[in-house]
Amino acid sequence: MAISAKSENQQEVEQPEKPKNRRVFVVLNPVAGLTDAGSAKDLVTTFCQERGWDCDIHETKENEDVRRLVKDALKKGVDLVIAAGGDGTVSGVVAGMLNSEVPMGILPAGTGNNLARDLSIPLNLGEAMNLLDSEHTIRTMDVMEVDGQKYYVLNVSVGVSSLTMRTTGRNEKRRFGMLAYIYRAAGSIRNSALHRFRVKVDERVIRFSASELMIANSKFMGLQPQLNGVDVDPNDGRMDMFIVRAQSVRDYVGVFSKFLMQHREEKDTKLHYLSAEQTIQIESEFPLPVQADGEEIGNTPVTIQLIPNALRIIAPKAEEPASS
Repeated sequence: MAISAKSENQQEVEQPEKPKNRRVFVVLNPVAGLTDAGSAKDLVTTFCQERGWDCDIHETKENEDVRRLVKDALKKGVDLVIAAGGDGTVSGVVAGMLNSEVPMGILPAGTGNNLARDLSIPLNLGEAMNLLDSEHTIRTMDVMEVDGQKYYVLNVSVGVSSLTMRTTGRNEKRRFGMLAYIYRAAGSIRNSALHRFRVKVDERVIRFSASELMIANSKFMGLQPQLNGVDVDPNDGRMDMFIVRAQSVRDYVGVFSKFLMQHREEKDTKLHYLSAEQTIQIESEFPLPVQADGEEIGNTPVTIQLIPNALRIIAPKAEEPASS
């Protein structure tokens, strides 16, 4: 299989010759985001039938072990696994596909669809399906292992974001989409406080106070933080940690602006950055909620370990730079 280097840390793999009769396993979350489950299922079924693919669609149930479902499908022999849902659904599928040679496809049917945005996967379901059978690349990605048993590809955080996930209900997300998160986040910001943390970053131990601690493996809503020397990449062999000390709406607006816009180089006491290549261990003065990939997963303490090059995922080919 031919491999062409895209950058020092990121690889693109030329898509292999497609088998005549592809075997596809689809994990469909029927209550994800704003998508109608029946329409999504019909779309996938029709798409596969038109191409003569064998397609097994599994609709998830609450508290189901998606990891085991995917592992069982891989043992039976499939050529492609598709996650049809939001970032939580994607994380469940990822957990079953670690270090598999089988590629993973995404049908972004959730509220945020952050990984799809990061990889430039079309948010339109029809276009996302077409990508699977048209010119594409297969990206390798790092994965974050949390407490030795759960796996995520976007971010893990403690603070305002985790409180927002805890207070945002499923019905709110389906009815209002991202507006539901924004509304709940505003309430969390108004009541934010600084918490004492002890964090071990690889072999370095640091202590500090913060209102938000974010460990990122991928961009934020597809956006690259505009911080000098920081390049969040899901396949760079590191985790990016952002320490936020904001306590008011004004503080948070200032912090968010550093992620969205170029700015003058100046010291910012509200935002600090560190990176880790192996492990981040987080302890807090008292238990605080933890979120990962948009889902509340428990409380501190929490340990995050990086698994490099653990996932192969279908994405659009990068645009060639314009010749001068």
